[in-house]
Amino acid sequence: VTGKRRRPWLFKMVLGYSRHSYHEAVWHQTAEAFIRCQENALRYFGGVVRLVRLDNLKAGILKGGWYDIETNPLYQAFAQHYGFAIIPHRPRQPWIKGKVESGVGHSQRAVAGKNFTSLEEENEYLRWWNDKIASQRIHGSTKRQVWEMFTSDERAALQPLPAEAFGMFRCGERTVHP
Repeated sequence: VTGKRRRPWLFKMVLGYSRHSYHEAVWHQTAEAFIRCQENALRYFGGVVRLVRLDNLKAGILKGGWYDIETNPLYQAFAQHYGFAIIPHRPRQPWIKGKVESGVGHSQRAVAGKNFTSLEEENEYLRWWNDKIASQRIHGSTKRQVWEMFTSDERAALQPLPAEAFGMFRCGERTVHP
């Protein structure tokens, strides 16, 4: 609108077995945007995973650590609606989240140097790139094609999607007169 270029955030969700992934560019890293991206990812995969290993971003985990972990109430309600468990990453253990972290650079290189006129255009390109290039590759760790592993093994293990989308709400403290 203003003529200035903006750099969006890249959301990426990776399935643990096949390494099949979903990518979406968004303008903000709010809890609502994060949940909608994850909801879009689950619909893209055609089912719900049983477990989400989540980085300690504020949209999902309010207080991380080793013990007294506090989940964002909105994200917890989203997880209950879709029927998956949340496991936050432990601090200072980057090797646990390698499936996502190592692939982020791969995804960022897909859009590097390209100019998009809108967020929708970038997301359309990311969908094309994921379907035609990323999911067709032979993965370095598994030595199998990502799409073939997803369709033959992992897709059947996904739980069915709920009938309706998650109803977004806001939590907050209010001061009222006695």
